[in-house]
Amino acid sequence: MPLVYMFQQDNDGKHTDQINKDWLIWNISQQLRTPPHSPDLNLIEHWLEILKKTGWRVGIALAFYAQGCGLVVEVDNRIPECQFGFRKGRSTLHAISYLIEQIENTLRHPGKKYHVVFVDYCKAFDLINRETLIRKLSNMIGESHALTTIIADILSCNYIQISDEITLSNKIIQTNGVLQGDPISPVLFNIMTTDITKITEDTTASMIMYADDMAIGSSNIEELQQVLNKLVRWAEENSLQINHQKTKQMNFRNGGKQRKKDTLTLQNEPLEVVQKFKYLGVTLQTTLKSYRIHIQERAAAAIKAMYNIKNLQQLETKMAMTLFRSAIAPIATYGLNIIWGNLTVSDMGKIERVNSSFMKRVLGVGRTTLSRLTYELMKERFFIEDIRTQLCMPNTPAYEKALEVLRGKKNAIWSEFYITDAMTTRDWANTNYELRHIVTRYAVHGFHHKICTTKRYHEPNDECVCELCQKPCGRYHVENCRESKTSLTNFCKD
Repeated sequence: MPLVYMFQQDNDGKHTDQINKDWLIWNISQQLRTPPHSPDLNLIEHWLEILKKTGWRVGIALAFYAQGCGLVVEVDNRIPECQFGFRKGRSTLHAISYLIEQIENTLRHPGKKYHVVFVDYCKAFDLINRETLIRKLSNMIGESHALTTIIADILSCNYIQISDEITLSNKIIQTNGVLQGDPISPVLFNIMTTDITKITEDTTASMIMYADDMAIGSSNIEELQQVLNKLVRWAEENSLQINHQKTKQMNFRNGGKQRKKDTLTLQNEPLEVVQKFKYLGVTLQTTLKSYRIHIQERAAAAIKAMYNIKNLQQLETKMAMTLFRSAIAPIATYGLNIIWGNLTVSDMGKIERVNSSFMKRVLGVGRTTLSRLTYELMKERFFIEDIRTQLCMPNTPAYEKALEVLRGKKNAIWSEFYITDAMTTRDWANTNYELRHIVTRYAVHGFHHKICTTKRYHEPNDECVCELCQKPCGRYHVENCRESKTSLTNFCKD
């Protein structure tokens, strides 16, 4: 297929004279018109001027745009393999998976333990010594490299001012740190920590990093203590501070009590030993056989995000489920691809309830509505089925059992449900259908509890009697009761 080019130029005088215009009309068919009074399109020509006007944050982004993000290419093969942060083809889940693999390999041996220290730095990005950073960059790609020169110029110093909207402070010189949120700052932090792996040399300890989130582990607690001592010295040499209060220790084991001698020290103070820790979004527990807490946290986070979406009942049902899969499902399923084999039937049920809770809000029915009915009304598969298919996960005994329970409940749905208006028509599923909640609520409970002598919500039975006509009161009796004068709309208001 031939390449198609689009010709573009700015409105400089030599480009807009009549001779050039005439030539372009006859010789260049594909032209991108430039609006009058537009700035020069070639930003690279003016990046230094923009740098002076807008400050180093914009300038650094523009500088690396001009260099084609060359820094990432230049330094990536020099970054340690244990650094997973902000590198192509790597993610937080890769880092977590590697850590879990290290722990599981150790715990396969009877009586073995794996000790991990999760290290937290105080204001890691803010305290970076820029001189040290430039020196390390120079050692990596050369002092005369264009990128080294650009970085050195940008990080030489900058000025900040504080405003309370009344007065403006004097300029404050800033010579330390890189901006959090700046697109190039994570790469600079990776450069700053390239030599940290030296502390684990000649030991069995392993290190995992995602930017400044660090985990150091070993089955040999004496070696791990030596590594921690080296880490303290490295941090001092590089002007970084370890946050003792947020740095935690976990001792992974197959069982048994925590021993006092298994406690490590940091700067001569004992570390807090915890029974669970959230590392890069996945909550780990000591035996690594259960992820109950992680599932609870993911489900809670997904439901919280769900309630931030307004007017779900007004959306078309298919659009609502598309929204669920793009905005809610990723929150609920984070990390499941690496812990799938450890999930229990109970875990599967908690994940499933995230989907059913969302669909109940779309349908406009109560939280106590039977979840099996929502799947039929929405014409959706079970959530765990979608997860397994999307993540290409294997069948596990827990998955098979959970699916069997769900299908069994679905098969127990009463036959009258399938002849209600909600199941025989789909108008209510369209956008902005005002009476959706009336149609769906009638299908799921028939407003039985509104006319039954037993006022609390309950499943209809042979003892139910209509308080209006004193006849047996079935689930959908309200539709046939001749004494009922209340509309379904008013039933919904009560």
